[in-house]
Amino acid sequence: MNQYQHYALLSVWDKTGISELARKLVDKGFSLLGSVGTSRFLEEQGIPILSLKQVTGFSSLASGRVKTLHHRILERILANDVEEIEEWDGLPIGRIEVVVCNLYPYSERRKEELSQQVEYIDIGGTTLLRSAAKNFENVVVLSSPNDYLEFLERLEQGELAYEYRLRQAVKAFAYVNRTDAMILEDLANNAKLEFPEMFPLPSLFHSRLRYGENPHQDSGLYLFPNSKPFFVQLHGKPVSYNNLLDLTQGLRLVSQFEEPACAIMKHTNPCGFGVASSIEDAFSHAFDTDQLSAFGSIMVFNRPISLPLAEKLHAMFVDGILAPGYDAEAFNLLSKKKKLMLLQLAETSFELPAFEISMIPNGFIVQRTNTPELSRENLSFVSERPPTEEELNDLLFAWKICRWVKSNAAVVSKGTEVYGITGGATSRIDAVRQSVNKAGERAKGAVLASDAFFPFRDSVDYASEHGITAILAPGGSIRDPESIQAANEHGIALVFSKIRGFKH
Repeated sequence: MNQYQHYALLSVWDKTGISELARKLVDKGFSLLGSVGTSRFLEEQGIPILSLKQVTGFSSLASGRVKTLHHRILERILANDVEEIEEWDGLPIGRIEVVVCNLYPYSERRKEELSQQVEYIDIGGTTLLRSAAKNFENVVVLSSPNDYLEFLERLEQGELAYEYRLRQAVKAFAYVNRTDAMILEDLANNAKLEFPEMFPLPSLFHSRLRYGENPHQDSGLYLFPNSKPFFVQLHGKPVSYNNLLDLTQGLRLVSQFEEPACAIMKHTNPCGFGVASSIEDAFSHAFDTDQLSAFGSIMVFNRPISLPLAEKLHAMFVDGILAPGYDAEAFNLLSKKKKLMLLQLAETSFELPAFEISMIPNGFIVQRTNTPELSRENLSFVSERPPTEEELNDLLFAWKICRWVKSNAAVVSKGTEVYGITGGATSRIDAVRQSVNKAGERAKGAVLASDAFFPFRDSVDYASEHGITAILAPGGSIRDPESIQAANEHGIALVFSKIRGFKH
């Protein structure tokens, strides 16, 4: 019988920390088995290890696609009792008690051609991980170099308890599942399957959030593989679930513009928005949209925060700020507010969500994000008076804001200044009234955009009474002729689009 009573199997692509782990295992009386590559790596560092090639009699099959798969190896991982293990040509290898395995770096190869990608679909590694995780009552599975330190501390203290082994099994299955989800997503995309039979959502827990929608609700942040948060927190209280929703919506809004832009967000709706030649003026336009609602808001900018802008923000109650950067003096001033969240866009690239997911009983629903842009080709001039060139540009600008406002939505603006935003109204006329009323005297000579059609002519009548000169809305109501008639009576330019902008 071999002098060792314990066996550990090591098969890793990412060799971070594996040498230190292997040496500690040997010191603790473990005999090491390893895949060909891992064995060679450790042997070169003088660490005793038996290659699976020496045990199984082959180094690889199927042009290298089969390396670690062997029924005797799996038997020694999955056995519940040493007595179950059959003799293997006199080899004194007993039950394998520790499996250390990480997979081919599939996530790093996702931009390659499919023929190259498939070579990074791990078969043997996932089998080792699943086998070890299934037998967690008898086997400890380590699926990440991040797990090594805790394992060695527990091994030293003799605390490889049931709860720890179960937690490691959960991590291993999550790792395999996350990798499989990436593979499914890529294969489905190549097969032109917009909605595959199983919707892939590969993700990894990153951190707890301050709280959910309310303080009594727990909340956590998950990220896609090889991804980091789209922001870096520089100062202030930790972000919450609501904060991230507002930040995302604000980022969607300002990302539409090359010019300096500012979005002031409340409850995932913009309560203010502005575009100008300077970020200071963009903020002023956004703040003037609705100064009352800006209290306690999240503000998103597409330019760094200057000291003059910081002085204005410091004089207000703002919950959080997201910007590409901060001038040194601006940051020093704003950071005097202990709780104010100062967030900077991460330097790494990020992608705005392509899908939106909502949970329902027994499942969830998925839709593509509302991304269509309106152009002149999408529009029909249905009133007797067509819009002027200036009005048309103003309407297209107003739509860029309106399509990200919760339904029912209406936006009043002129040029690149927004005067009134209403979101979440339960009737079309209420949305129009509230938006026009917020604009006040500024509504005279302004334009109005609606996210959906007018069921009655009352919206056009109300807009006209308060000085609106042009309106953009999707057509499609059986009473469209009445709205067109109202526009003609008032001399308003009414423009219909073919794209509805509902958002719930």
